Amino acid sequence: MYIVSQHRQHIIIKLKYLQATYQRKGVKRVNGVRGENRELIKPWLEIEYIEPGDYVQIETFTVNMLIQQKVKLGKPEDKTAITEVTGVLLNNLITFNN
Repeated sequence: MYIVSQHRQHIIIKLKYLQATYQRKGVKRVNGVRGENRELIKPWLEIEYIEPGDYVQIETFTVNMLIQQKVKLGKPEDKTAITEVTGVLLNNLITFNN
């Protein structure tokens, strides 16, 4: 693990292959909240991955890999990009996925 951590900036992961072949061992998180009748209410904003490439760099490498990807915030119904919220610029958003 030490060698991998030392050279993480030189290691890339074929993310689409990993996602297609990974066998989840736990509960999958669903975005949104439950309403009074237990229906799923989806958030009115969602993220969209900016770099849709096949490969990503590793942020950290442990038994659980933490993958970092650039994203943008937008409204799902009309794909309107949200670039600012209460004066805070959202042009450098990053999401972390295990």
